[in-house]
Amino acid sequence: ARPIEDKLICGAIALALIGLLLYAVFIIGRFLFLRGGWRSRSGAWLLAGTLLVVAGKVLDRLPATLSVDYGIELGSLVKLYAAAFEEGMEMIHPMILGWSVWISQFEQRYLS
Repeated sequence: ARPIEDKLICGAIALALIGLLLYAVFIIGRFLFLRGGWRSRSGAWLLAGTLLVVAGKVLDRLPATLSVDYGIELGSLVKLYAAAFEEGMEMIHPMILGWSVWISQFEQRYLS
């Protein structure tokens, strides 16, 4: 394929993925805030899973940011534990989000 064709294909895929991401944000936001889903069990698990995504990203970037921007060097053991904990959170949060979807079948549904 030619370079322009590659860019068009990759651009179309990127636009489709961005569209799916925006749709997911819309569905989650509508459920949590407009329908009061944050008060339900499935909403609490959905919030917990979402917060774990954010916490994992912060934990992943923290050692490098502290080192480069502020000159604070963390010990190698702290970096090792932070990396292991962050990887563990990345592994568990799909299960938490799936649990939220499972619970929502019996309570207030947000995927339908």
